[in-house]
Amino acid sequence: MLLNFNKLYLFIAFIFGLQGLLGATPEHPCKNILAKQKLSDAEITEVLQCAQDHMYQGSIKHLSEMICGVQGKIKENSFEEGQMLFYRGWFHAERGNMPEAKEDASRILEIIPRVGNKHQATMLKIYVLNI
Repeated sequence: MLLNFNKLYLFIAFIFGLQGLLGATPEHPCKNILAKQKLSDAEITEVLQCAQDHMYQGSIKHLSEMICGVQGKIKENSFEEGQMLFYRGWFHAERGNMPEAKEDASRILEIIPRVGNKHQATMLKIYVLNI
């Protein structure tokens, strides 16, 4: 039997389209990670990437879930904490809470001198400008 890739592709597209219509969207993998008490560096990076994706998509609810889920699980005064503060500051700015957004930006400014990698420190400076 010869496999027809066009038909197979259409079948897969149909199944995923049907799932979307029925509301059976798969759960985001970051939700499973956030359920853990302690996160590895790779898991923290993955959650922060998810937060970035939600920020760019304008998904405020999911962004807040990522921020709340990762708070307290990140090493203090690290680049990752600066990233989390950027996403939180952006969230506050989108909600119109400018004092909280400015507080997050000032906290990032405190972290910048403690970050050892100069490229990461530059990224945090850019984050502050974006808030």
